[in-house]
Amino acid sequence: MERIAIAGISLHDTDVGSLERVARPRDGEHSRFLLDLADDLAASEVVLLATCNRVEVIFARETGHFPGRPDLGVIADYLGRRPTRCVHGCGCGPGAMPHATSSG
Repeated sequence: MERIAIAGISLHDTDVGSLERVARPRDGEHSRFLLDLADDLAASEVVLLATCNRVEVIFARETGHFPGRPDLGVIADYLGRRPTRCVHGCGCGPGAMPHATSSG
């Protein structure tokens, strides 16, 4: 479980247009977006979860260092925001679940 992390943005941190850009990459770009993000995070798995009021990146690593604060900058770059503005939470391991189930 320590190799799983969740980070994201919500309407508390950004506007609807920014969320739509992340949640719905242009036609044909969704797969490339996720593959590039996985590569930059050195992640074995990446999920982009988009709801009406938040976008979260959930990722896991099979090997290498555990997910942590340095990964927030990578995620923020992909979400189009600075880490101090875009990330409403980062949870790793068992502590990640409250972020996945919160209402944002």
